[in-house]
Amino acid sequence: MAMKRYHVIVSGQVQGVGFRYFAMYTAKDCRITGSVRNMSNGMVDMYVQGEERDIDQYLDLIKEGIGFIRVDDMRVKPVPIVEGEQEFICLY
Repeated sequence: MAMKRYHVIVSGQVQGVGFRYFAMYTAKDCRITGSVRNMSNGMVDMYVQGEERDIDQYLDLIKEGIGFIRVDDMRVKPVPIVEGEQEFICLY
């Protein structure tokens, strides 16, 4: 399988509800690397990298949400791979 990387913009009820931590812990379970951060417009900005099937599983789990998290829309755009990336981090 080939590695892929996507820039993902998530909108909905995704700030102040634990979304970044949910995204980070779910990424570890799905073997995804990348980052997540809140945007000033209330959306969340993510980079996700891994095997295509792992990314698909990850994005499905993110769309489902947990607790008070509600994902209304997810824009996914392919971007170049970051070589040597080891983990998924929460940016502030």
